[in-house]
Amino acid sequence: MDPAIQQPPPTYIDGSHLRAIADYLPSPVYYCDRSLTYRYVNPAGAAWHDREAADIVDRHVSEVMVGDQLKLLKDRHDAVLSGEPLRFEETRKFSDGATRRVQTEYVPHRVGAEIVGFFVMLTDVSERYNAEIAARDAAEQLRMIADAVPAQIALIDRDRRYVMVNETTAKWFAKEKEEIIGRTVADIFGEEFAKRTAASAVDVISGKRVDYQSEFTFPDGVSRTLDSTYIPSVRDDGAIDGYFVLAYDITEFKHVENQLRLLATTDFLTGVSNRRRFLEVCDEELARARRYKHPFSIVMGDIDHFKAVNDKYGHDAGDEVLKNFAQVAQSALREGIDLVGRMGGEEFALLLPETSMEKARSVVDRLRKNVEKTVTEVDGKSIGVTCSFGIAELSPATVAIDSMMKRADLALYAAKSAGRNTVKSADDSEAPLSSAR
Repeated sequence: MDPAIQQPPPTYIDGSHLRAIADYLPSPVYYCDRSLTYRYVNPAGAAWHDREAADIVDRHVSEVMVGDQLKLLKDRHDAVLSGEPLRFEETRKFSDGATRRVQTEYVPHRVGAEIVGFFVMLTDVSERYNAEIAARDAAEQLRMIADAVPAQIALIDRDRRYVMVNETTAKWFAKEKEEIIGRTVADIFGEEFAKRTAASAVDVISGKRVDYQSEFTFPDGVSRTLDSTYIPSVRDDGAIDGYFVLAYDITEFKHVENQLRLLATTDFLTGVSNRRRFLEVCDEELARARRYKHPFSIVMGDIDHFKAVNDKYGHDAGDEVLKNFAQVAQSALREGIDLVGRMGGEEFALLLPETSMEKARSVVDRLRKNVEKTVTEVDGKSIGVTCSFGIAELSPATVAIDSMMKRADLALYAAKSAGRNTVKSADDSEAPLSSAR
């Protein structure tokens, strides 16, 4: 045969080829016969025992493995030689002093119906194992953090079924975690709540972040304000399999916020609107009244001879008189419609929406009589006062609230000049301006 003509490659792989492949594998491979004598070990397997392959091959397992390892291996050898494949993981310490996490596989070697030996293959899975431990540790740390956060943290799937909840969630709703996990939102909070939040659930599962505030009555019967955020739970492949819920109890914050708003809009002594808030509402009402061509009136009121009250009874007594006047004024007006404001000192203003001059006269005269009949008791002393009022109604020429208040103030001066304890309107004849107060 011409030597230039190459022979065709073999059509099968024989034992020598398999040995060559095994010799190049980075993982240890061993073969033992039924007598538990090593008949093959690849270089990686020899290195794991810190030996040469020649120091292992043709030696009994007992000459290579010692002590506890040998006792442990007996059961495994019995199992694999009876035909049972084995696969397990364990942490082992090697002759080089290193500790590794090892995945071990025992595979029976059959020749016909007879088991003549077994293969052992080892894989160092320390990196993966340590990563899993780290992930579990991280997950446990996250769970501990989540449980310590004073807010509701939960994971809900697409069917609105709870997958995870933290301790705060369980505490808020007076349940154990196990009572919540696996159940739906409707199961835990009722159909009404589930329906009320259904639209938000649809939005978040479509990929949107949802933020909202709501009032929620807890199992203890206390109503609290919750600031809630829904965040999509996105898998690595981009699919949304549910959503996270983060909810804070902001009841105390809302209370403080309301208190601050109250302080910013309320007269601290009498509890009625302060000057700033009163003028803001007046501007709003003026715009509304002009748009819809509805009437409204403004009243300026002043406690007669108030300086004399302070001089005779003291400023504390004067404060009580002011507070009594504010209470009487509020009781004479329509709740949620009319408004009382303290402009400063003993001067007050009334805003009467949907009220003509004629109706305003009737309301204010009734108020004047009520004030006249009211007695303030301070330190055993009875203090009675009277009030004077001036009224202005919205006119076609009114372009700003200031002009209405000036007209009402002029009418108040007229009431003072007319002898006090009376009501005058901007339509009445003007009295000479003086310091009648």
